[in-house]
Parts: sequence; structure tokens; C-alpha cells
Amino acid sequence: MILLNNNLQAFLNVVQHRTVVSAAKNMGLTQTGVTQRIKSLEREVGTSLFIRSRSGMKLTPEGEALLKYCMRAEELEGNAKAEIEGAGKTHPVSLTIAGPTSLISFR
Repeated sequence: MILLNNNLQAFLNVVQHRTVVSAAKNMGLTQTGVTQRIKSLEREVGTSLFIRSRSGMKLTPEGEALLKYCMRAEELEGNAKAEIEGAGKTHPVSLTIAGPTSLISFR
């Protein structure tokens, strides 16, 4: 289960790896594919999320705000997974049967 769309996943990868090239390798995409996702996301939110330079990508204040949202979404995703997976598991129960010895020995 993934709560974040592909554009937000690309955003997080660029933040983590600091370059589009490294993020693309990590995601199994081309550099162009990741760049298009970032540009699409920037159009969607109406602002630049990164300051681009030869040394890598640095977040703008708007990018920092979006990163906080993404981190919360990932935390919620983890909590939801744990709750869902835990709900489907059976828990061992200890059971003791007591009764007269004559009844138990025939069972």
C-alpha cells in the first residue's frame, strides 16, 4: 500500500539522494522520467520545490513544507499497515480443561 503518488515518490527520492540521477537509479527510471515527475508536481502545487545547482538539489521553503507532509503520510502508511496486518493475525490462546479424571482419561 502506497499513499503517495508517483510524483511525490520521485520528490522524496530526489530529497533523499540529492540528485535526479541518483534518484532515477534508485527508482529504476530515467533521469528524464524523474525530472518530468518533479516538474509535474511543481506545476500541480504552483511553485518551485528545489533550487537546482551543479552540486545537487536543495529544497525551497515550499519544498520543506511538502517534505513534512510526505513524512507524515509515510508515517500514517506505516501505522495503517501495522494495524491492518495485526488485525488479520490470530493470537495464541492458552486453554485449560478441568474435569474429573475419569472423564478426561477417555478423551
